This record gives sequence, structure tokens and C-alpha cells, in this order.
Amino acid sequence: YIPYNQKGFWGYADTSCTIKVQPFSRHEFGFFDDHGLAISTDSNGLKGVINQAMKTVLLPKYQRIDIEHGRYIKAETSDWRYRLFNNKGIQLLPFETNKIVFSKENANYVLVFSASDVVSVYKYDVKLSKLLLLRKHPNAGKADFNGANSYDITYHYTLETKTYNLSSGKAVVNRPAVQPLHGIVKTLGRTAFPQIVAHQAFNAFGVKDAAHFTR
Repeated sequence: YIPYNQKGFWGYADTSCTIKVQPFSRHEFGFFDDHGLAISTDSNGLKGVINQAMKTVLLPKYQRIDIEHGRYIKAETSDWRYRLFNNKGIQLLPFETNKIVFSKENANYVLVFSASDVVSVYKYDVKLSKLLLLRKHPNAGKADFNGANSYDITYHYTLETKTYNLSSGKAVVNRPAVQPLHGIVKTLGRTAFPQIVAHQAFNAFGVKDAAHFTR
């Protein structure tokens, strides 16, 4: 169906402009996706979600809505944090979080970032329609999926990157941090050679190391 506006009210028409849903709402409607969900927008520009039965899944009170795999609805709040719901509007995580990453190849897994630099791995249970916590990675700086069956974690301080198997949670690849090229020349915060850049490093305990240089 195609979103249709008549005198400030929104409904839906088909491709021949025959009205299928009489305009009834002042919320602007978007196009339905393959899973029967559409994003609605109120007069203040806030986003929500409706389904093909014209029922409200999420009230329009979010800055942005992303629908992933027809299963997850990621909603951004006014303070740039995220809530995660299923396609019926039931909240999957009982808290707001800094970042949520979905796998393009595997809809069953989600990475959730918290303010304390912890990345949590969740698996979607189809029977229960819930996310189940599998494991947590503290001191994680970066994380992303690496194909359908694994994910990468880069840790703070050491900058070590590990690739974990999604099912077992075991590290399958361990890539140590790239060691910087330490220099021996510095002149009051500047290097003697313009092609060499000065850096300040931290060791594994968060203590400042000596300044080092990379080419």
C-alpha cells in the first residue's frame, strides 16, 4: 500500500489510487516493509511503528526508528540512547543502552554496548520471543560481527582483538595489539622529523607510558 493524505489525515491507497484504508490519523505513515511494519511520524517529527492492521506497535515518541530482520525495532530516545523491542512492541531489553549492533547474516544474535565499556552478547529465543544473555566482555572498546558465526572484540588498554565463536563463546583467533614504533628523538613536544608523529600511550593498567612515535 501507498501512504495517502487527505485534508491532513493519513491512510493508505493501492497503486491504482484506490483507498484501502480511509485517512484517519494525523500521524504521517510510511511504507510497509516485507514484514508488515511501517514507521509513523507525528507533527513534532517523532517516530513510532504501526502494523498492517493499523494497530500501533510503538507510539511516536522516538527520534529515530530502525527495523531489523522484521524482528527487532531499535528506537532512539531524545538523549541518544536506544531501546530494543520486538515486532509486537514488547521491550526485549529492560534498559536503555549506548549502542546495539545486529548481524547482517545471522538474525539470532545481537551485540549490546553499555556505558561501563561492557559488550554483551545476546541470542534471540524464537520460542520464547526473548533475548537471552550469553556472555559479557568487560573493557571492550570495539565490537562487531565477523560473518554469520563469529564476532570480534577489541579490548581497551591492550588493543588486543579476539574473534569469538557465537555458539561456543571460545576465542578462535587471537590477534595481539600492534606495537608502536618507539622513537628516541623528541624536542619539547615536537619531533625532529616531520614524518614522525608523537603519541602518548597507556599500559595495560591504565598508567601513562612514555611518549612514543609512529611513522
